[in-house]
Amino acid sequence: MVLYSAAQCPSLLRDLLATEELEMTFGPTAMYLLRCLIGPPSGLNLRNVLWHGFAAHHEVPEEYAYLLLVVASSLGKQLTNLESGPGKGVVIHRPYISFPQEGLMGRVFEDLSDSDLAAAEQLFSHSYFILPSMLPTWRAAIRALREKKYSHFLVLILPALEHALRRLFACANSCPERVLTAESTTLYTTLDEILSPVLSNGKSNHLNEEIGVAKMEMLLDLLVHPNGPRLRDRISHGEVDFCGLSRTFPVHLLCICVIFCTQYTFKEDVKQVPLVAKCLAVDYVSLFHPISLLRRELQQLVSYLDEWRDIPSHCEEEDFHSFNPSSFISAVQQSLERLLPHCRPACLSTLEDISQLCQPGHPTPSSAPLLEALLARVWENPLPTLHMARGDLELTEVLRRTVRNASAAVMQIKETATLRHRQWEQKQLRSRQRENYTRLLASLQTYRAAINLLVVLLAVTVSYIPLDPGICKKVIKFHKKVLQFSENLSSQTHPSRNRWEEAQTLCHSLAGLATQLPHTAIIYAHTDPPDTTPDT
Repeated sequence: MVLYSAAQCPSLLRDLLATEELEMTFGPTAMYLLRCLIGPPSGLNLRNVLWHGFAAHHEVPEEYAYLLLVVASSLGKQLTNLESGPGKGVVIHRPYISFPQEGLMGRVFEDLSDSDLAAAEQLFSHSYFILPSMLPTWRAAIRALREKKYSHFLVLILPALEHALRRLFACANSCPERVLTAESTTLYTTLDEILSPVLSNGKSNHLNEEIGVAKMEMLLDLLVHPNGPRLRDRISHGEVDFCGLSRTFPVHLLCICVIFCTQYTFKEDVKQVPLVAKCLAVDYVSLFHPISLLRRELQQLVSYLDEWRDIPSHCEEEDFHSFNPSSFISAVQQSLERLLPHCRPACLSTLEDISQLCQPGHPTPSSAPLLEALLARVWENPLPTLHMARGDLELTEVLRRTVRNASAAVMQIKETATLRHRQWEQKQLRSRQRENYTRLLASLQTYRAAINLLVVLLAVTVSYIPLDPGICKKVIKFHKKVLQFSENLSSQTHPSRNRWEEAQTLCHSLAGLATQLPHTAIIYAHTDPPDTTPDT
């Protein structure tokens, strides 16, 4: 309603309720009542008190719920009676968000049976992670899930989980004063502070040490990371279609709650319960941390490159000699050989194989298996994802942008080659188009070698994260040049341009750029110290 008349809408509910636009639409009396009910902390502040898990089920009279329902319906009735002004009785709702993350999250935990739900309810009763006063809320959530009311389950369990985490946070950091009910004069503790790496006073948040990395990663993936579902934020701000929620998130969230309750339980034999055993068997790795996203995007780039095997190479008997890529292939091999002394020992043999694959005159089978092996070696030792330094996060974002542009270029080249071959077979190509198609086919080996080199550069860099802050700045500066290459390559290979010779020139520039990576001192800062163990 505000955006009908204003250019911007306040992000906080208390500011939204104080806007002139709403007061003009619904009148001062209705808005004053809403401010008293769900507005700032000086009023009842029902929205924040309930959504942040401060109130037990019996602490807020149900009459408030009835009153809010009546107010909401009366506002809707008032809109239909408007003869003029914003909407004129018709409100255009913004579209609900979707959750593309469901597919990944649905593979983490197994689905839960009715016996598992009964075991979870029993576990809640024996865990001091949950206060007795909050136990009815947890049981009501289980009943909702049993009845397949997924939105009801999430609305109940998310505030209850925040309440339990707040208590754990206060204990871990020896700050019992942070377990406040919502006060009008004090900023109370919410998930933003609970899951932050540092406290408001600058000290480290000891909740990380208390619950461990895996549990913290679970919470950050589900609630915080920008590329994750950010489930609590989106549900509590009305961005989700409650009727369209699937079983994936409720099951995932319940399994996380089971893991927490298992850590804080009175029962000694709880790990023998099948539900608990299933949940604890999961070796959790972050799904939506930028490093995790970079890993999947790199693997996707390699798989796109592997699809080039399907590009038809048959063409008329044009002369390809003027497009001989031998000089560039030699430059790529030299760049790779310069990287060999500086790569991690675990990656050395795979990188040598890739270098041999790039020899001039060498047949050009798919390099995907070797690139996949290189990436697997890079991720053999999990990279730290919990509360990375700002410089490492910036570097990771630059690498991700590079990969996305490279993936776009690889897909564009394949799509154009496939389309032109079909047109060639149907004799639909004019002479200029045939020449352009010839240049594309003759350039494929060059593009493949350039993408191989690009993946190697990215993999070598990733293998050294986390970096010293001073060195990280140099590496970011280097990879911004690589990013520019990938952006230009994506632009030149776009179907509307098809500038194959210019794209070849870009690839040559990458070979020269690649030789600058060792000069950033990334390698020498990570040289293993000499073995000083005395001989026995």
